[in-house]
Amino acid sequence: AKENSNKAWVSYGPLKVDWSRWRYLKGSYFTKIQNKKGQYLYLAVNCEERRMNHTLKNGKWRNWFFLKNDFEHDLINDFCD
Repeated sequence: AKENSNKAWVSYGPLKVDWSRWRYLKGSYFTKIQNKKGQYLYLAVNCEERRMNHTLKNGKWRNWFFLKNDFEHDLINDFCD
């Protein structure tokens, strides 16, 4: 998280990530994101397993997933490395 720690919102692909407010919970980090539709959701990152999760519109978390998109790899590399 060092690389972008002085920025508030950082863009990754279709997401804007609230970089200044990462929180730690149960082995993962999470923060608020804004998707391309302008909706505010939460993103969770697990650095050890290199996986992500995010909330849906109703606030429920979905399942952890492995990264598919370049912007997901960029985000997890910037945050975890």
